[in-house]
Amino acid sequence: MVLSYFHPKRNWDLVDLDRRTGRSAGQWTWLAQIMPVLEQEGIEAKLFSTLNYPVLQRENLRSIYSEKTAKLLEEVTNWEALHKATEHLIHAKRFEHRRLTLSDLENACSKGHVVILIVDASIIKKQRHASFQGHAVTITATDEKYIHYHDSAQGPNQRCPRKQFEKAWNAPGTDNDTIVIYGLKSKSRLIDSHSHIWTTDVEKFPLRESVSIDDLKPRSFTAEDLIELGKTEGVTRHVLISHGPYYGYNNDYMTHTAATHPSVFAVVGALDPALPDLPAAMRTNRGLGITGYRILPRGQANWLQAEAMQAMWRAGAEQHIAMCPLIDPKFVAGLGPMCE
Repeated sequence: MVLSYFHPKRNWDLVDLDRRTGRSAGQWTWLAQIMPVLEQEGIEAKLFSTLNYPVLQRENLRSIYSEKTAKLLEEVTNWEALHKATEHLIHAKRFEHRRLTLSDLENACSKGHVVILIVDASIIKKQRHASFQGHAVTITATDEKYIHYHDSAQGPNQRCPRKQFEKAWNAPGTDNDTIVIYGLKSKSRLIDSHSHIWTTDVEKFPLRESVSIDDLKPRSFTAEDLIELGKTEGVTRHVLISHGPYYGYNNDYMTHTAATHPSVFAVVGALDPALPDLPAAMRTNRGLGITGYRILPRGQANWLQAEAMQAMWRAGAEQHIAMCPLIDPKFVAGLGPMCE
């Protein structure tokens, strides 16, 4: 359904799609396996899940699922295809390890995004005491009483009471797996690699201490201003860089912007090195869309040897978060050992 929606003139061969996702007779297709195909077809999408796909292995299924579910998944999974798809997710930065809510679904639908997710079909069908039946459906609309969806098995224009659907979506084994599809990728490949934004909405996004609206020059340069400016030169994606002079270590406006305009912005944030648990803070911020940190020596010759900096680099390697140094040439040589 999704491929036909975005490419209506194409004829889709199910056998070929099974080959591309790694599915064979008697096996299931994890949502992660669909993502590379969407990417290949020029469709902008992101996978959200409570399951940390990068660490999923056949050997640790029983530490994640019940014995019954683990045994089932072990038998119906093409592990080679799943691991290959997971590597793609990480490399393409198309995975976010967090749980979505019904409010997130409603927000996505209101923006015209397409949502595919996994439910336990036995709960949808009210089959008491039935085994787990993982099944993908496509959300078409939401209202106060129902979630409306397309089901490849039951047909289009299905609906389910909200609470029942939420239970099926969050049932053991589904992992809250959800793909949000934002649309076709822009043909433009131009990326603005470094921009700052700020807003006069200081009530919602406070400026750092001792800074006022009168200090902003120009007075306002919002995300929407940047998008419109980019269009004049064919730029469709932007990397937002933390702006210490205006916001200090606060990244709220940038993460809000990235969430408001999916697939348009990446965020290089700021992090206070005095925080007690830097890796935990980075993990939390990763869930908000921060995929890099601006770091600088601040006059310290041995800045990279500082305990906080060492912790950030280790956490960055583990969590796939980039370190983005703002340095003079004399500091470049010291980066080599940190990258090994």
